[in-house]
Amino acid sequence: MEGGAGGSILADVPHLEASDPLNVEATARDLEQLILGSRSSAPFTVSIEGGWGTGKSTLMRRLRRRLEAQAPGQEGQTNAGVHTVWFNAWSADGTDVLNALIRSALEQIDPSVLRKLARKRHLVRGLGLVAAIVMGVLRIGNLVDRIWQSVESDPRLRNELNDFVRESMELWAQRDRRHDGHLIVVFVDDLDRCSSTTIIQVFEAMKVYLDAPGFVFVLGWDTERVTSTIVPAVGGDDLTADQYVEKIVQIGFRIPRPSDVEIEALTEECCRIAGLEADLGPEHRTLLVETTGGNPRQIKRFINRYLLLRQRIGEADAKTLILLLVLQSSHDALYRLMTSGRGAADDDSDVLAEFARYVEVRRAHDRGDDDVLRELLVEEKLSTNDVEAGFAAYERLRPRSFPQLAFDDRLLALLALIDEETRRSLCSLARSESIETAPSSAPETADAGPLVLWIDDDPKAGDHALLPDDVTLLVATSNDQALVYVHDVTRRPDLVISSMEWPVGPEGGLAGIEAVRAAGYTGPVVYYASRVSRVGLDRAARQDAKVVSRPVELAAAIDLYLPRSGPGPGRKRVDLA
Repeated sequence: MEGGAGGSILADVPHLEASDPLNVEATARDLEQLILGSRSSAPFTVSIEGGWGTGKSTLMRRLRRRLEAQAPGQEGQTNAGVHTVWFNAWSADGTDVLNALIRSALEQIDPSVLRKLARKRHLVRGLGLVAAIVMGVLRIGNLVDRIWQSVESDPRLRNELNDFVRESMELWAQRDRRHDGHLIVVFVDDLDRCSSTTIIQVFEAMKVYLDAPGFVFVLGWDTERVTSTIVPAVGGDDLTADQYVEKIVQIGFRIPRPSDVEIEALTEECCRIAGLEADLGPEHRTLLVETTGGNPRQIKRFINRYLLLRQRIGEADAKTLILLLVLQSSHDALYRLMTSGRGAADDDSDVLAEFARYVEVRRAHDRGDDDVLRELLVEEKLSTNDVEAGFAAYERLRPRSFPQLAFDDRLLALLALIDEETRRSLCSLARSESIETAPSSAPETADAGPLVLWIDDDPKAGDHALLPDDVTLLVATSNDQALVYVHDVTRRPDLVISSMEWPVGPEGGLAGIEAVRAAGYTGPVVYYASRVSRVGLDRAARQDAKVVSRPVELAAAIDLYLPRSGPGPGRKRVDLA
């Protein structure tokens, strides 16, 4: 759909159009051929693995369409005997998922087969129901409901359900010999968003009740999230969780990162759909891709935010708007300073210029170039009799967030793209009344119970489930957010948990905790990192921080610092703005 004059918001839905900038259809075709060529090996499970926003649902939808012979180019083709089911585990979370998934699968089987076997195996009760089955007037949905009700009420029948499913598939194949047996492909999407209870119920349905010839399951998930979520449910050992998942999945396909050409094509198409071809040229799209890391969902979200910002402030240079959005979303501490308008005494309108000056002074100090540092301090009208004392005095006059920001390589690379005119435009826009700024005060937190600050750009619900029930969890997706909270808060956290591997290379989290410590936090710190260098361990030790790599180790560290006092009122989560 073409965007109108004012632009069109991009929907966060699977991309099934004829245009295919990420070449997903080719991957769907390969998976289709693999599944159809392996139908005699069913039952088996295929996992479509990828992080948030990488296109799992799009690939699964395209694969389903191909299995149904409904994709472009499949005119006249039939995949005989193939039936598909789409089951969104996240939407069903909190309900009887086991029941819902089994019912969805059984409803694909020939009703006459189910009626015959249900009567033969006594899976329904009551003369009226039996008569309805014999007459064939009981509709398939009602029949499956009745079967499940009988199974739920009688454990002996529950134990026979898998045999019932197997026999149904065999009888179905005998009645219809036009093809190589029936194949029921069950797509289970968004499993990584679900609770451990839901995930285990899905696995139980697959391996206990529907583990029969003719069934193929296609699961969309982030493997790490699923395994970490089910750790408590399978005994608290992450190796056991990994092994548990390995028993479920026979074929794992990890969605690769799109190539630069593919990402460029996707960005161009998104701009076209949004009606922004005239606004966002090649230079702007390149900046947009760099900002989002090439994540398809992030690209759409960024374009939507750009549309809203453009609508609110009217005409403005596209590059300036993009840079402003980057500062808003990824460099909160600096953006807050820009909105306040407080800068150095000689240039109170340009915080970015003040920060650039600070970086210059800081670099001269860190490389031990006293001559250059002395010249800079003279320009700042500070004493140079003792350059160390002069630098300390200079740093005390700067905003508290500057020292940490000076080590943010992504921020420094971004600011290198900004000329003086653009810089002033950014500061002016940030102070504009049309730009809504986040409140500077700390969010409300619970009065009682432990307070945990979790710093991670990709927080995982399964890891958060390791916390005690009475915790108030503050989630910061950037070092800037965490630092702003620590500055503003009236109550210090009881525990800080942080990733070590972001946002600036393998030690970005370490710099963030150093800034949090400098802001006055003296409590326990736990780094949760899958990859830890010796340098990282040494630096963490100097911060008096504990380093763990596995969920079971994280759970032990949490128990060490936050003793559990029994069930609480329920975990409260606050996402910092």
